[in-house]
Amino acid sequence: MSKAVLIDKMHSLLDEKINTINTTISSIKESRDSDTKSSAGDKYETGRAMAQIELDNTKRQLSVTQNLKNELNRVSIEKVFKTVSFGSLVKTSQANYFLSIGLGEVKMNEETYYCVSSVSPIGQVLLGKKAGETVNFRSNPITILELI
Repeated sequence: MSKAVLIDKMHSLLDEKINTINTTISSIKESRDSDTKSSAGDKYETGRAMAQIELDNTKRQLSVTQNLKNELNRVSIEKVFKTVSFGSLVKTSQANYFLSIGLGEVKMNEETYYCVSSVSPIGQVLLGKKAGETVNFRSNPITILELI
């Protein structure tokens, strides 16, 4: 499995999330704008304020997701890694880790890859290590088998 294929899959997952968030934003705006003012003015104002808060939170989610996509674009597909760093695909005795963005578990071709940031707990343990080294994570020894 190539790193390029994994990155494409991650971009697809992020695009799906962005589309879902955009749909949610449209729905919230439509709901907020379709509210008509009634004689119960306070209820109307409270409903609009709550919709605006939900809209603001959803827009923040969109911004975070777009930033993840931009960060993923920084990963070099051609770079050969001698030590674990940003952009490394790390095959270990326990699992496969891709140090890039915190996207979580991605399954491809019957293999599981954990897409983690380099500031995550496992990312911190793996950073700077070489193939053949063994690290301890949560009292479990993990041997780095291969760096891609």
